[in-house]
Amino acid sequence: MNKYFFDTSAIVKRYHREDGSNFIDRLFAEADAEFVISDISIIEFYSALSLKVRVGEIDEENFMSLRKLFSQDIKSGLYEVAEFANAEKLESTKLLLKYAKKHSLKTLDAIQLSVVKSVNEPEVKAVVCADEKFCKIIALEGFSVINPTMPAPQL
Repeated sequence: MNKYFFDTSAIVKRYHREDGSNFIDRLFAEADAEFVISDISIIEFYSALSLKVRVGEIDEENFMSLRKLFSQDIKSGLYEVAEFANAEKLESTKLLLKYAKKHSLKTLDAIQLSVVKSVNEPEVKAVVCADEKFCKIIALEGFSVINPTMPAPQL
């Protein structure tokens, strides 16, 4: 079994065709793969789609269609949804103190990383993330990272 934790920057690529979407499709085609997202990713997903509407990448009809598909995938159990709870709030603060000044760790990224750490770490094969700066911080925390936008990302 391969368990992948998806950052919002990567999960959006499953629903909206863009750089890295083909690689994401390959991960979802793995027979034994499991996918984890944080509950915060659900909120961030809607924000990312809204931005795509504002900049003209998608129209309102596509927005509603993608939103519905994502919601159906969550309800069907395609994703394990990990919660951002009190322990993760404390861990997020620690991560910000550790990385924000030197590595520009952002609040929502600290939240995502704290949730990654709360998932049974040895079970997570890799964190899938399309934000290069955030990928570096995830790696500093000892996780394997896959950036689907990099040339020839490795599984």
